[in-house]
Amino acid sequence: MELAQLQHKKISIIGAARSGIAAAVLLKLHGAIVLVSDTASSASMSEQAALLKAEQIEFETGGNSTNVFHCDLMVLSPGVPNSAPVVQEARKRNIPLVSELEVGSWFCRAPIVAITGSNGKTTTTTLLGELLNDAQKRYVTAGNIGTAFSSVVESLSAGDIAVLEVSSFQLDHI
Repeated sequence: MELAQLQHKKISIIGAARSGIAAAVLLKLHGAIVLVSDTASSASMSEQAALLKAEQIEFETGGNSTNVFHCDLMVLSPGVPNSAPVVQEARKRNIPLVSELEVGSWFCRAPIVAITGSNGKTTTTTLLGELLNDAQKRYVTAGNIGTAFSSVVESLSAGDIAVLEVSSFQLDHI
């Protein structure tokens, strides 16, 4: 996607966990109008709500209102299943769906090494990070290993390397 196309685009982000918030902050930074929506109760979302308020990002909790469909693009957090009613309705409305990893890739100037599979993703990602460290290369490890990809892409340059642990859920919608 052309980054200039994000200016003033309405983007709904479904899921306010680490990946959803990171994508929201990144997209807002680049001029998008963002709404974050999560089905969890507001009582359980106090930390996320504080982060979103500090970033002046609109959000809702306790369910996905019809406001989420008033968008040009919908970003799905990894924990949101394709069977979720909000995803099914977005498909019916022909709203483009992308993952947080897809969003992060739009802004990443560094090469991306994505590690996926059934077993050994964390070990392989960590090992590759150690090898790059020993080789004195600038890198980040992110993805399913604990740091949302969208939260680190702005710190990467073309000479760095993004090493991502990627679950099958994170590969949906890329």
